[in-house]
Amino acid sequence: MELSELFKALSDPTRLLILRLMIEEQQSLCVCEIVTILGIPQYQVSRHLSVLKQADLVQFQKIGTWAYHYFNDSTPINQMLAELLRKAMPVEKYQTEFNRLRDRLALRFNGKCVVGFEEEKGTAGIKKPARKS
Repeated sequence: MELSELFKALSDPTRLLILRLMIEEQQSLCVCEIVTILGIPQYQVSRHLSVLKQADLVQFQKIGTWAYHYFNDSTPINQMLAELLRKAMPVEKYQTEFNRLRDRLALRFNGKCVVGFEEEKGTAGIKKPARKS
């Protein structure tokens, strides 16, 4: 990893928040969960994750149709970064996002995302039931 890639990845507040959320819960997140938590379009989340993966800050594991992204804490630099983000980005300052994170994770079944993504609305979440005639 080039140091310039690391700093590029860390130069965006949204990417920092994605990392902080992953570090706090110490578990992987799928794109649709991050979309719900941050309230931004799927393509933006995917772009941010791509930059984070290129900088070796995030890794992913594919399980079925889902890709679960998680913070890569396998290097000393990333471990120091995690500690820095815990101190610089306290939960209290981002309470709304952390509440959304916990609410979204509570929707999982057997630890896996089952809610999905609503393409037509551009946000992830529970699909509304069909109207009764």
